[in-house]
Amino acid sequence: MPRDAPDVDNRAEQLAVVADTALSQFDLESTLGALLGRVRELLSADAAVILLWDDDAEHLRAAAANGLEEEVQQGVRVELGAGFAGRVAAERKPIHLRHVDPTTVANPLLWEKGLRSMLGVPLLAGSKLIGVLHVGSLRERTFSDNDEHVLQLAADWIALTTRAQLMAIDRAAALALQRSLLPPRLPHVPGFELAARYVPGSRTGVGGDWYDVFELLDGRWGVAIGDVAGHGLGAATGMGRIRSALRA
Repeated sequence: MPRDAPDVDNRAEQLAVVADTALSQFDLESTLGALLGRVRELLSADAAVILLWDDDAEHLRAAAANGLEEEVQQGVRVELGAGFAGRVAAERKPIHLRHVDPTTVANPLLWEKGLRSMLGVPLLAGSKLIGVLHVGSLRERTFSDNDEHVLQLAADWIALTTRAQLMAIDRAAALALQRSLLPPRLPHVPGFELAARYVPGSRTGVGGDWYDVFELLDGRWGVAIGDVAGHGLGAATGMGRIRSALRA
């Protein structure tokens, strides 16, 4: 066992304590902030940043930072494969960067702040890319394998809690959208008795199934029942588009 193994075990234990505390937070920003501060301290780094992957826009977005808050304030975006963070995301493996300059990073803030060396690891939940976690040093430095191990442990915790919280946010938004699009009550149609029962089949309780009853311009009534493929916010949004098109 390497001589510095006890040190990495100790740092991992300290990080676990912080992770447990962070996971009890009610919002993603507080969770990421608590973890980043501790990561920076444990690795003696001058900056720590989390960039989250945006599936729709297909880029990384700076979501939290400690020591390089300008990244978040300026809304930094990084394309997949571009610069340092983009490479980490594309290759899905840790990358050590010993020289920070315009040829190795896409974000000018990194060299403008004086960072000289960086270490980045991917945020993965299974096979799904969640984002990138990287730390930087103002002095030339070679990050050790144990530094990488600790950073990857932090990344694993961050990826899991981020995905869980984002899924909860997505589900809440989808439920709110879905409920606003379904008719609160069925209209009275002379000569007919209408009834509807809506029970989502997915475990999330959010899908793209919908129904609607509305009066047409010529006085007749339209009844629509449909199913948009998928689940979650995307399906609920699709449901809304079709509903609007039918009523137009």
